[in-house]
Parts: sequence; structure tokens; C-alpha cells
Amino acid sequence: MHGTRHPDDLKAFIGRLAAKQAESIRVLAELGCDGVMGYNDWGLQDRLMVGANLIEEFFMPLYVDFYREVGKHFDVEIFFHCCGAVRELIPDLIDAGVTILDPIRTTAAGMDMSALKSAFGEIVPHS
Repeated sequence: MHGTRHPDDLKAFIGRLAAKQAESIRVLAELGCDGVMGYNDWGLQDRLMVGANLIEEFFMPLYVDFYREVGKHFDVEIFFHCCGAVRELIPDLIDAGVTILDPIRTTAAGMDMSALKSAFGEIVPHS
């Protein structure tokens, strides 16, 4: 069970949204914008809002495609906003191309700055 009764319909819907994002990236590049920002708030203060397996199955492949499209048009860091206790998603976000995670909520479970820096590298808090 995928956590949804209609996984193919959900994937198709998310795919249509992703196609619109790709179109927006191309238009922004044509207009001369310097970059784009991605965002999703997957975390609560103590856990993810939905299972990591659902995010990995339904969204991570599209993040990879999204950031690949960004790379075709912009030479920028990949800035991703995602609040809450999202530590378990960080490796997948890095693999997808994210280079800046905003914000790091140190009050959320598992989001200690020192531990995150040790595990994933330099962290620069955004204010």
C-alpha cells in the first residue's frame, strides 16, 4: 500500500504541477531572473507531516527533475525552504541538488545545528 488509494492519480496530478513549475522556470530565465526558490513544509516540530517513503516516492523524483531544469537555465545555488523536523529528508534533498536548506529550526526534533553540520557539512542560518 502506498499510503493512498490512487497512487497513479496522485502521481499524475503532481506531475502536472511539476510541468507547470518547469514552464515557470523557463519563463523566469527568459525574463532575466537570477534564480528560483523551491519550498515545501514537510516537517512538524517532532516529525515529518507524512511518511518519508511517500515523499521519496511521489516528490523526490520531481525535485530531481525540477533542480535539473533550474541548472539548465541558471548558475545558482539550489535554495529550498522546508520547515520543521526534516532531518531524515536532508540526504535525499542533497542528492536532488539542494545546496541551501532554509530554515534550520533548531527547536524541531533532530535539528541541532552542531549535529547537522557534522552529518551534512556547513550550515549557515538564515535570518
